[in-house]
Amino acid sequence: MKHGCTPPPGIPSNNENALRLASFIWQYRFCGPIFERMETMISNGPSLSPEASRVRQPGVAGTIMRLFPAREVLRYLVVGVGNTLFGYGCYAVFVALYNHLLPARYLPFTVDLASITATPIGVTMSFLTYKTFVFRTKGDYLKEWLRCFAVYGSATIPGLFILPVLTKLLQSIAPLRGVAPYLAGAVVMGGTTIYTYLAHKNFSFSRRNTDKSGLPTQSNSAVATESHTA
Repeated sequence: MKHGCTPPPGIPSNNENALRLASFIWQYRFCGPIFERMETMISNGPSLSPEASRVRQPGVAGTIMRLFPAREVLRYLVVGVGNTLFGYGCYAVFVALYNHLLPARYLPFTVDLASITATPIGVTMSFLTYKTFVFRTKGDYLKEWLRCFAVYGSATIPGLFILPVLTKLLQSIAPLRGVAPYLAGAVVMGGTTIYTYLAHKNFSFSRRNTDKSGLPTQSNSAVATESHTA
């Protein structure tokens, strides 16, 4: 399957063209063959057309399948693991760099500075990979990039409040007292993953946009074609 992304002509002159060029380089020079191989393996397995899925899975089950299409969710999880490792790697590199440049007594400030520096890089990588390999939208590079920052920002703030409350609640259960912080972190991370998937699907990379005539955009046409050929 060929991914729909064409290289921009010439040298990028603004932020959107720079993101377009980065997406092209990342897609065709680094990870394109890996994801094409993965999609081939998924496509060779048993699958149902969207119509058949709705017939065989009515009610709540059908709604869940429409909200979380299996192939897209699998791509999202695989890409998400890679993005997490990349983001943590950036954080670790900046921690080491700032520890080398700043005195040891500034360690608490160093980790915050490393996190602040690594976050835009990690979000940009997530944007490029989700756009290219998961949701496969076209155009709107700058708008979708900014929306990704909004999604991750809105996901982080509730977690800061929920995590300590949930940890304290789990500590009140004797068998879970020793693992309460880790279990609370896993629960919050799971909830955040579901939230960010739905937010990216319906906001960051929304396919519901139409042109002024009310006809589907090129992105929607591509999605419809893919659903009939999958």
